[in-house]
Formats: sequence, structure tokens, C-alpha cells
Amino acid sequence: MIANIYFPTPAEVAAWPKPNYDDPVRRIWIIPYMIVFQLVAVACVIARLYVRLRLRKDTAGIDDVFLILALVFALALTACGCLDLLKYGIDRHTWDVRPSVYPQAAMGTWITFVIALCSGCCVKTSVLLLYRRIVAPTYNRAFDIAIWVAIGAIVAFFFVVLLSLCFICDPLWSYWMAWDFTWRQSWHCSDGQWLNYYIGIVSVLSDIYAISLPLALLEKTELHMTWKQKWTTYFFFLLGISVVAAGIGRTYWLVQLGRQPDTSWTGGNLLIWCVAENQLSIICACAPSIRLIFVSVGRRSLSFTRQYRKKSHASDGSTNNSQHGFLALESTKTVQTIHIGYQPEATTQV
Repeated sequence: MIANIYFPTPAEVAAWPKPNYDDPVRRIWIIPYMIVFQLVAVACVIARLYVRLRLRKDTAGIDDVFLILALVFALALTACGCLDLLKYGIDRHTWDVRPSVYPQAAMGTWITFVIALCSGCCVKTSVLLLYRRIVAPTYNRAFDIAIWVAIGAIVAFFFVVLLSLCFICDPLWSYWMAWDFTWRQSWHCSDGQWLNYYIGIVSVLSDIYAISLPLALLEKTELHMTWKQKWTTYFFFLLGISVVAAGIGRTYWLVQLGRQPDTSWTGGNLLIWCVAENQLSIICACAPSIRLIFVSVGRRSLSFTRQYRKKSHASDGSTNNSQHGFLALESTKTVQTIHIGYQPEATTQV
């Protein structure tokens, strides 16, 4: 074990299949998968800012700032993941990866951990601050305390994980240089399997906590919402279950990263679930704003349809009136023609 990544034993390496560096089994679909997820997340953030700045004529809040930071880190995560896939072989089995790129792949793993940590903590903070802004008009002290406790826990989680990643190896660069078999500098890395468990479990619990807060508030307080509005709110907040599911998948592969000798393939699986959790968190944070856009578009379409129907009816009425007037005029002309053309026969006087 090197830090939180499993280091295969010589016996396990001897049991590997013959390496295929030129035409290995690859998962090339991971790159378009990440790009599509990223584009959807960017579109959702733009939609949220459009609703806030244009439709509501409001200014950006601190929750929007944290969301933008989360998006920036998510973009960095996608870029780093694509680089790891294209250059360092985490889309293939370890025995098909050239040993010369092992250190770069391990460095990419460390950087991915840090970026995913920053993005995840930013988006969770953004969601909690959004809750606080929503309930601000109906101030609830207990809910406010619950939000600040959650934010404090996220900040503590961030520093615990970041400091652990920075000091798990002495020196730091031995986290990736230990995979260079020609490197002769003395180094020491602690067993980091506990860190894999800690990151995964605490992240999932924080997602569940964030989902439970608004549901508890809706049950215990009066927010002057109709049942339709409440059920719509339930639906959007329950979308967070998809984030929890992705977090559970990421936790599983995070633990396997410290157990499986096929580290590159396991790292690829971890990247898939990490991207899903991260991007779904951003998408769910923007879901209420997306709903407002659909409502606005629907109202405009309905208004346009009504105006079009009114104009059509008015046009039809004027056309009918013109036709009636024309017929009456023609009828009058016909009668006049008959009267003018009629000449009575002269009577013969006897």
C-alpha cells in the first residue's frame, strides 16, 4: 500500500496476463460520458444565473458564488480526467499500462482527489446557503443552526482530507514518485485505507443530511405553499437521492482502490462515479431554477396562443362583416337593376 492506493505484490504482478501496450482493452466511452455530464452542468448553472439575474432582477448571492466555484473545479476535474485517460492509461488494465507512466498516473490521482474535494465541498455549501436564503423571510432559528452546523462540518471535512492528502507521504511527492522503480530517495507513506473510508462515508452522510433538512422544514413549518408547490419541492429535493446513489458507488470504488491490484482499472471506475456524484450535485442545485424557466416559457407560450386566437377571431369577424356588407350591396344593386330594367307595356286606348 502506497498511501491510499494498493501496491501489487510481486506474486500478483507475476500472475498478470501478458501486457498489450499497442492495442489494449480500453473504455474510450468515459471521455464523452464526462463531457456530456459537464455540458449539462454548465447549462444548468447558466440557467440558474439567468433566473436570478434576468427573470427575478436580483443580484448574485454567496450561494451562487460557491456554485460557480464548484463548476470551475468540476471543469478542472473533467480536464484532469481526460488527461489521465488519454495519457496515463486509467481507461485500461494495469498490465497494459507502460510502467514509465505510473508516476504521472499516481500524480493525476492525487490531483483528482484534491479537485473533487474542492468541488464537492463548494457545491454542498452552495446548497445549504440556498436553503438559508429561501427560508430567510420566515426565519427559523433551529433550521438556521442546522445549516451552520452542516457548513461547519463540511469545512472541517475539507481540511481533514486536504491535510491528510498533503501529509500522508513524507515527502509529499513520494505519493507518486514511489511508483517510479528507479527512484532511490528515502520516503515513507502511511496506510491510507482509513482515508478512503472516511472520504466516502462522510460524503454520503453529508448528502443525506442536506436532503433531509428541507423535507423536515416543510413538515414542521408553514411556508405558505400550496400542496402542488410542496410536492414540486419534494420532487426536486428528492433528486438528491441520485447524488447519494452516486456517492455510494464512489465510496465502493474508493475502498477498492486500496484493495485491488488492478489499480488503473479501479481508478477508472472511481473516476466514473466521482464525476457522476460531482456533476449531479451541481445539476440538482440548479433544479428549482430550471423549473422556473419552464414555467416562464409555458406562460409565454400560453399568452401568445391566447393573443393569436383573439386576433384570429377578430379577423374572422371582420371578414364575415365585410362579406355580409358585400352581399347586401350586391342584393341592392340587383334590385335596382330589376327596377330600372323593367318597363311596363304601353296600354292601347280604345
